[in-house]
Amino acid sequence: MTGGRGNLKSGLRWLRYTYTLLMSSMTEAGHVRDGQEVLDYLEGQGQFADRTRHPLPQLLLLDLNMPRLDGFDVLAWVREQPGLNNVLIVIFSSSDEPRDINRAYGLGASSYLVKPHSMAELTALVGRFKKYWLEPGKDHGRKAA
Repeated sequence: MTGGRGNLKSGLRWLRYTYTLLMSSMTEAGHVRDGQEVLDYLEGQGQFADRTRHPLPQLLLLDLNMPRLDGFDVLAWVREQPGLNNVLIVIFSSSDEPRDINRAYGLGASSYLVKPHSMAELTALVGRFKKYWLEPGKDHGRKAA
């Protein structure tokens, strides 16, 4: 998805649709508006201080193009935090550039998914994502606490 108001609206619809599909199979899910809010959430700062209402996630679905702090900055920060080394981080990006994919894996991404160009492809991708990452009983290499 490159520039243009129509592409932005389409991209936002895709993200809302994806979020809705993911929510249908997750017991708890939350979302934040930008990269700084991801850090605030993970640190339990401000509105996210109540860990009962805002528990640490087991998996982050992270976009690379976020306001305030991009996904690479968030990914690097998370991987520097000893208490968060078991959090799985799946990058969900429109970029299929090898340098972005390699950088994400180099920073510690658990997986990298490229946003598809059609709703049918998106639906299929979300289905595979849910089956692989959210199916009960799969630990995907998580270490014991």
